Amino acid sequence: MSHPLFVSDLDGTLLQADGTLSEFGRLTLAELTARGIPFTVASGRTFSSIRRALGVTQLHLPVISSDGALISSFDNPTPLHLFAMDEEPLETLVADLVGRGFAPLLDVWDGTENYLLSEGPCNPVMEWYHDHKGAEEFYRWRHQSDLGLPIGSKTISVTLLDRPEWLEPLREDLEQNYGAWFKTDYLVLKEVEDGAALWIQHKDARKENALEILGQMLGYQGNQVVVFGDELNDLGMFGREWHAVAVGNARNELKDRAREVIGHHTDDSVLRYVLRSLSEE
Repeated sequence: MSHPLFVSDLDGTLLQADGTLSEFGRLTLAELTARGIPFTVASGRTFSSIRRALGVTQLHLPVISSDGALISSFDNPTPLHLFAMDEEPLETLVADLVGRGFAPLLDVWDGTENYLLSEGPCNPVMEWYHDHKGAEEFYRWRHQSDLGLPIGSKTISVTLLDRPEWLEPLREDLEQNYGAWFKTDYLVLKEVEDGAALWIQHKDARKENALEILGQMLGYQGNQVVVFGDELNDLGMFGREWHAVAVGNARNELKDRAREVIGHHTDDSVLRYVLRSLSEE
């Protein structure tokens, strides 16, 4: 193959600090796409949020979304691969969380698109999230008292939004009781006061697992794949045989595993690296 497969994280890596492409980034990404350069993204964002972030640029390769839960194409709404949560333990988990007084938020694939399913915002953090997601052009939000899913629907993730003092101790308990089926990630939300999020997904929904599948689909392996990242959810990609490149603002854990460290994400360092690589071929 004449070019490697370039795979970049979005926030803190490819995008600017405001979560958008710079003018240089937009023009360069459009140029790479028009030239047929194999460039795609692997993000913790949902597929709809990736589309919103990239704007009018539609990548010709499939993208990895929801932290590796989905592999999707811009020209076909049906995922090429989906790590859906197992139904039986999912039902037990949701009932358990509701019984503890939490309000689970389910990210559901109904065979055509994603939508968010919940009983409705019931605390300030959920209200903030509802308003934030409601502004996204590609996202639908459904409220219903019964969180049962239609036949054929798949759950990509379960999210809890609440105060850190409630969610942080819950994480360890969930990992002990449901770790055989699901993985759990915790994050303090900087955008809202006293807000935190707990994401629960299929245990194999990881960027590196999805990229392994995508590489097989496209015929790339080893040093034929160049990955870019900055955060801990990129660390798995840096532990494989791919050529790992950390941006200058990346966590030290990634820099320690990277084969190269480049400039800051706000300097469009990923796309400048790609252009430089192409010019050296």
